[in-house]
Amino acid sequence: MKPVFINCIATAVPDFDIHSKFIEYCPRLMPDKRSIKLFQRMAERAQIEHRYSFLQPHP
Repeated sequence: MKPVFINCIATAVPDFDIHSKFIEYCPRLMPDKRSIKLFQRMAERAQIEHRYSFLQPHP
């Protein structure tokens, strides 16, 4: 059996940062105010600053 090596470790980040659009859009899908508040609290506490997509967001 031949030995295996890791030649390189890198991070690939898609072009489009969609985090703000995601945070803005998701509450529209929620059925009630309680769910919206819960989502907003979870999004804030997750401390996610950027969420990327390879798909270009709709303007």
